[in-house]
Amino acid sequence: MPRLSTFLIPHYQVRSVGVHSRFVVGNAISIASEAIEIAFPKGW
Repeated sequence: MPRLSTFLIPHYQVRSVGVHSRFVVGNAISIASEAIEIAFPKGW
């Protein structure tokens, strides 16, 4: 069974890294949009 574990562990790590990077990118976009709204109010 070593072949199965060596296949599953990297696949699981890649999936978790993909989810983490997607969360970080979404967080950065929301922070940037909030900063833009603070810097440039919609009333202008």
